[in-house]
Amino acid sequence: MQSANKFSEIMNLLDKAKEPSIDSEKYTEDALDLLVELLSKANPQDISSESISKLSDRIRIHENNNSRIIEYRQSPEDFGNSGRRTWKVFQYYAGNSVFMIEKNMPYDLEFYRVINIDNKPVLYTYVRNFEVNQHKVHIFAYTFSNQSITKINSIDFESIDTNLWGYDKEKNMLWSKKCHSTFIESVSLDGKEVVIKGWDTDGNECFLNFKLKDEGVYTCL
Repeated sequence: MQSANKFSEIMNLLDKAKEPSIDSEKYTEDALDLLVELLSKANPQDISSESISKLSDRIRIHENNNSRIIEYRQSPEDFGNSGRRTWKVFQYYAGNSVFMIEKNMPYDLEFYRVINIDNKPVLYTYVRNFEVNQHKVHIFAYTFSNQSITKINSIDFESIDTNLWGYDKEKNMLWSKKCHSTFIESVSLDGKEVVIKGWDTDGNECFLNFKLKDEGVYTCL
């Protein structure tokens, strides 16, 4: 009964968040904070991804590696494609670790992987920045336990050819200097290989290939 009441409260908040207003972001954050609380107090198998997706048509569920990411995307029809924001909740089933990993950010999740590094799970997210004139990608990495989650370095930036590619270490962000748009082209199932793709207005393609080193940092091939 308590779970049903929480679901109803979350749904009501997300319904309010759909309409553009000065309170839209607060409604979204309050709703997802309640969802984190609800998930953290229940067994993962007791709250299905299907039931979570019914909370709002703005929710997308991504699942693999004994985990899921619940992503809430504001609608571009209501907020504009570059003005909209996303929120992401990560749940790792073993030990039921639940965290909000992104709040009010301009990133769409393309892929994610949970990879064992030194016998500990590390979360990697591969996202695209949709802000105006950005067209850039990020690779984020997080170590986590039942109580806490910490963002760590994910890329060996010194291995990148700076004649072709630009980067921002602080934001773990990459972009092609020769191409208009940059995308995450592919991530292998084990997360060990990543291909980033760009192309210019003439349709010419360029690629950046990464390999994950044993210590958990991506290096350019």
